[in-house]
Amino acid sequence: YQGIATFPPDSVCRTWKLNDLPQRIQRLIADVAPDAAFVNLTPALRSAAKTKVVYFRDDSHWNAEGHRVAAEAIAAELTAR
Repeated sequence: YQGIATFPPDSVCRTWKLNDLPQRIQRLIADVAPDAAFVNLTPALRSAAKTKVVYFRDDSHWNAEGHRVAAEAIAAELTAR
């Protein structure tokens, strides 16, 4: 929810930094299995989160909407391949 959620001035959440985990995973997969597909779901989830709740409010896991967004992004990638 970076750029979407707001936090009080003293919240530790304001100091969180994005990492490059999706890019690192993509490189690892390419090294181990060059023919394997990698679908970065971050853009789809980030876009959907602008208008919908895609994670449980008290958890870091996707809710039903998050699963739908992920499934649609994966389906689109499979169709494109």
